[in-house]
Amino acid sequence: MYGTAFRAPNFLELYDRNNYTDFGNIDLNAEKVTTKEVAWITSFTNWHIEITAFDNQFEQLIMLGLPVEHPENPFYAPRFINTDDQISRGIETQLQFKTSKNFAIKLLWNWFTASSDINTARNSGAIIMDYRLHKTHVNFASYYRGENHFIENQSDYFVSYVNLSHQYSSRFNFNIAISNVFDEKFKTQSIIYPQGINNRGRVITFNVEYTF
Repeated sequence: MYGTAFRAPNFLELYDRNNYTDFGNIDLNAEKVTTKEVAWITSFTNWHIEITAFDNQFEQLIMLGLPVEHPENPFYAPRFINTDDQISRGIETQLQFKTSKNFAIKLLWNWFTASSDINTARNSGAIIMDYRLHKTHVNFASYYRGENHFIENQSDYFVSYVNLSHQYSSRFNFNIAISNVFDEKFKTQSIIYPQGINNRGRVITFNVEYTF
């Protein structure tokens, strides 16, 4: 597949003011991308496989730059800018299969080449499992992020989620969700803070619904 596209800057990227997270830039140009992809896709009765090699060429990509001083930027937030031309190359893979009519698994893996101009982990993946039995539904997902050199002291990690729901009747439903099941310590990348921003630890949520 070959394609080209462009995206004009949105209202926020152009005119945002007095915000501690970002600052608009009325001089932004539209970003452009040229994409080349080669994919192999095959399906069986209970299997589905996709392998895609991609090459993306970006021009004037809109990103957050350095903080700027401005009367309408009291929080010294980073300003949106057009960056130099960038590329991203790599491989995306996806495998889905059903072991039974009640149980399904999806495996994902993404890899970027060393020549890619990216500020994120070069390896990432996920395993997602879904199980249904009568009125009970269980979903488990675990996401992997490789080492990210753009966050200080951030090694690779897994973060997992589980969701259990049960429909007792047409009116009564119970749900429990656990985010970051294993209480993993990981950070989100930040332009302002090189050490990153800490994410939440384990969170457990109960939900009961009754329809009158």
